[in-house]
Amino acid sequence: MFLIPGARGWIDAVLKEYDIESEYVDGVRIATQESIPFIRMAAFDVASGEQQWAREMPAGAGVAIEGEELVGVDSASTIQAFALSNGAARWSCKLLAYRGLSTPGARDHWVAVGDYKGYVHFLNGSDGQLVGRVELDGSPIVARPLELGGGVLVQTQRGHLALVVPQS
Repeated sequence: MFLIPGARGWIDAVLKEYDIESEYVDGVRIATQESIPFIRMAAFDVASGEQQWAREMPAGAGVAIEGEELVGVDSASTIQAFALSNGAARWSCKLLAYRGLSTPGARDHWVAVGDYKGYVHFLNGSDGQLVGRVELDGSPIVARPLELGGGVLVQTQRGHLALVVPQS
């Protein structure tokens, strides 16, 4: 996640213009149902600050970069990939809908997400096809899978850590 100086004030101003109140918990904005239509994913030129592209994507778990793609999870647990260069849709996977997916981890042409049942799912980073999964201890995956040692390090709600390495 990248924080842009002044973004919080700008977002507050937009929401205020539409009479949408924000709630903060420990400094983190909690999205209300009324604010969902304003949530977008965007790319900015770091040198000029100019927006390069933007797409609607109701808030979900977060995003990861895999090669030339930005991979995100929306509020319905649909995993979507977009071209970093222009935001064009590359692929979408709805097979894991409403499973409370984590922010994706991505590496070497695959994408990994954890879910609320303690599974780690692996997708092909080129087309979004589900290529494998492993069940851990049955409790939710509570953090983004961290790319490590050719696989992903995941933590469950029960506190277990596992390094899951996909096999070719």
